[in-house]
Amino acid sequence: VDLNEPLPFRSASFDGVNLTEVIEHIEHQAQLVREVGRVLKDGGVFVLSTPNVLNVFSRIRFLFTGFLRGRVRPVHYTHKPGEAHNVYLIHFYELYYLLFHYGFKIEELRKTQVKFAAIFFTPFLYPLMWLFSLVAVIHAEKDAVQRRENWRILKYLFRPALLLSDNFVVKAKKARHTENPYHSILKADRGERNAVYREVYSEHHKSEPSEARHLRPPNPRRRKRIALFQALMGRGHGKILEVGCGSGDLTYSLRDSAERVTGVDVSSTALGRARMRKSLWSMEGDDNKVEFLHMSALSLGFASSIFDYVVSTSMVEHLHPDDFEPHLREVWRVLKPGGRYLVWCPNRLGHHEDRGGHLNMLSYEETVEKMGHAGFANFKSALCNRPRLVDVRFKIILERAFSRLGIKILWSHLGLRNICVVATKA
Repeated sequence: VDLNEPLPFRSASFDGVNLTEVIEHIEHQAQLVREVGRVLKDGGVFVLSTPNVLNVFSRIRFLFTGFLRGRVRPVHYTHKPGEAHNVYLIHFYELYYLLFHYGFKIEELRKTQVKFAAIFFTPFLYPLMWLFSLVAVIHAEKDAVQRRENWRILKYLFRPALLLSDNFVVKAKKARHTENPYHSILKADRGERNAVYREVYSEHHKSEPSEARHLRPPNPRRRKRIALFQALMGRGHGKILEVGCGSGDLTYSLRDSAERVTGVDVSSTALGRARMRKSLWSMEGDDNKVEFLHMSALSLGFASSIFDYVVSTSMVEHLHPDDFEPHLREVWRVLKPGGRYLVWCPNRLGHHEDRGGHLNMLSYEETVEKMGHAGFANFKSALCNRPRLVDVRFKIILERAFSRLGIKILWSHLGLRNICVVATKA
């Protein structure tokens, strides 16, 4: 079998593939990794070993000779491409890149033989290597998402397997393919998306646990967050609109804050459950103050300038990225002049785990920029998740600083992990 050519096997036909000291001889390495991914079953294991050109002694050799571990002198002139030894040496970070893009996740990284020279030089060079890597790989990277990925790679580079070992061994597993139902939103044309939203989120709510769970009061964490929204919005409003009301807990909770509260959701299933939860709330004399309507966040079926306040919590991240600004323009339209919009959603930079339904993840800075384009102004945010409002620029400065320095602590305590923006219709 010529490994530079497509493998002559059916797709998803093997449970495991082993490449021992092979990939450094292959001209078309990306194609080989892609082909291994094709012939492996979902959950299949890929094990490979290759010379470690990044160990400490190899780096010293390169500094003084220009040659790395595995290729210590020029290729002999009589050897043709494909015949020469170790012509296509691959660095770990290049292998990481190929595995990542062809559907693999690294599970183990192991060392093989360790020589005395690498052990001897490491204590002297480690501090300088770490300092220069921190500046070049982390500090110089301006894209916050890529910076987080760089941290993952840098941690691998400073493991004993890559600092000391002559060769390294990687065990990677092919991700199990499951169709993400939310991808149908991303694939849909703009004119079709309202119907796709209704279908996807109705199915989402139908797949949730039993009806009995939906008759339980909100948990303490949810109640604490509802109390924060109530405090931020204040009282004495005429009409309040909640977009993406879901279970309706916040909608019911706001009945003392306005003369009338309306909750809208694209899912008829969610609205049915919201109406069922009415029994959890003391509604004496307030029966006509709360209503739920089946409606899309992109097409609010109300007259212009009728609401004093609009709120959405954990909703905008579920929109198609192209639908966020149309949604903002709809909210701006139905708000009275001087009316406010409170947005709560995950921060793209806030170290959240990937979730299939999160299609529109933004940072504080990106959110404010898009809201400004839609006509909003006077942006405020909750200070440390407390009711006191501060200028959102304070959060943007912290967000930038923490991201550039790679700081992962205190995001939640400072109110950075999730976006909380209160904006005014200009």
